[in-house]
Amino acid sequence: MEQFFYKSLSFLKVEFMKCGIKKFFGCLLLFSCTLINGQIYQPVWQSIDSRPTPSWFSEAKFGIFIHWGVYSVPSFRPPENGKWDGIYAEWYEPDVMYKPWRNDSFHIKNYGKDFEYRDFAKLFKAELYDPAYWAEIIYRSGARYVVFTTKHSDGFCMWPTTDPVSKNWNCEEVGPKRDLFGDLVKELRKKSLRVGSYYSFLEYENMDSTTWPMNPELAHEKTGYYIPKEVFDKYTVGDSVYVNHLHYQLKELITRYQPDIIWADAVWDRPASYWRSEEIVAWILNNAPNREEIVINDRWDNGEKKHGGYITTEYGTGAEAIDENRPWEECQGMGYSFGLNRLEGIEQYKTSRQLVRLLVSTVSRGGNLLLNIGPAADGTIPVIMQERLIQMGNWLKVNGEAIYGTQPFKQRNLLPGDFYYTYKNGTLYVIAISFPQNDIVLKNLKTKGKMNVSMLGVDKKIKFIYNKENLKIIIPQLNPDMYQDAYVFKIEGVINE
Repeated sequence: MEQFFYKSLSFLKVEFMKCGIKKFFGCLLLFSCTLINGQIYQPVWQSIDSRPTPSWFSEAKFGIFIHWGVYSVPSFRPPENGKWDGIYAEWYEPDVMYKPWRNDSFHIKNYGKDFEYRDFAKLFKAELYDPAYWAEIIYRSGARYVVFTTKHSDGFCMWPTTDPVSKNWNCEEVGPKRDLFGDLVKELRKKSLRVGSYYSFLEYENMDSTTWPMNPELAHEKTGYYIPKEVFDKYTVGDSVYVNHLHYQLKELITRYQPDIIWADAVWDRPASYWRSEEIVAWILNNAPNREEIVINDRWDNGEKKHGGYITTEYGTGAEAIDENRPWEECQGMGYSFGLNRLEGIEQYKTSRQLVRLLVSTVSRGGNLLLNIGPAADGTIPVIMQERLIQMGNWLKVNGEAIYGTQPFKQRNLLPGDFYYTYKNGTLYVIAISFPQNDIVLKNLKTKGKMNVSMLGVDKKIKFIYNKENLKIIIPQLNPDMYQDAYVFKIEGVINE
């Protein structure tokens, strides 16, 4: 407790020096209220893990991930051996331009051998960036929250940080010359959307690695660094400064923008003790201006997802860690990459039906879906991504009650085939990805009160027969105008057991 007290006072002193007396006393008032009214979390996992994830997160169900940065300028990474899995274009620096035996011919041909990765920042102008338009499109998607990449592993900051380590490597001093994150935060909150900050602990210029590449087939490519040693030596600040720099920036993001989510990532090269993860997480939970509402994920220790907040999975990887007692979230792109990859064509993008199925299957198992978009360097959202967002929103306008605020139905195999089940307030939602060709029978359904069956978005009375805990739904005939990417049968008066 004493250690927490003095570290908190130290940060308040820094805030006073940076922001002046008015903001300082605001921070002091917040700190005092924390000590008087709120629970104090100690910088140990046992204490941190005792904090429940705020309920708004599990009720939201659908969020939008945004990967946008300097890597959006080249927006290029080819498939490897004909495979697209794991081909993330945001990893252009270590996996394209600095791989002479694999991909660097593209970089040399288009930008030149002496063109450094940092030179891309001058081309990252975001000249067509319209955060109000972004907010409108995301709002129309039906998403309830957004996670924005404030800093990926290239270290470029998408807000005007005052951290000297990132001088001339942030969006206000080079490139767009504006606060990209802050401008979007304002517009999203006008739409009552929650806003989160993705923050990579890894920075290629500051972290050596014995693990990269992780693919065992590429063991011969291990050099001990993500980028050439001479580039690393040119920019690294050293271990003594590195972690303090990370903590400083997280505190800056939290005090300035009050994000609803801190989405930590890329800690695999070092244990939590190196990152001082317990220290910074405790600081977040104790000092965030929105401490009662802020949500954290589980990426704070190398290889471990036992601590922190909700569980994260990525393109299904990590699903074995899902615990029904902890909220979880699946993140995927509409294609294979998070950052825009100009090599991805229509065959690499999921259809609207595939995306609806992904949402439904995730929610039916108790999770949230964080669906990614990768804007272009000029600040536009690719039209195919806009279309998919609108298509998702159109489906949710009709069927959202089967998604938001629901929980899994305990009987998950009521029907053979592509059916999913959610439950809320005495109502079972049976979601069919394809329209059933025959009547469906649900067995062993226990009821309470009067049962009723309807279809969301269908203005027809649905006939059904309920006898001895077995429910038969007579499938109606629909005209082509009633086509949906998935069909929801709403069954009221059901007990979830």
